[in-house]
Amino acid sequence: MFPVRRRDHPAHVDGEYGIKELFIGVPVVIGAGGVERVLEIDLDDEEKAKLARSAESVKKSVAETRP
Repeated sequence: MFPVRRRDHPAHVDGEYGIKELFIGVPVVIGAGGVERVLEIDLDDEEKAKLARSAESVKKSVAETRP
């Protein structure tokens, strides 16, 4: 049995945390084949706002790199 560790890992988020169609660091369950599922943990209002700002920043960066 492997030890359980909580880590944020880049994963495809599609609705979790109110974020759609984005790869972003979130808590996940990792199995033999990679990410099995995104874990939605309860966030307070400040944490939700920070995650939303981070997601918007990633979206902006992605948009700037597309031709």
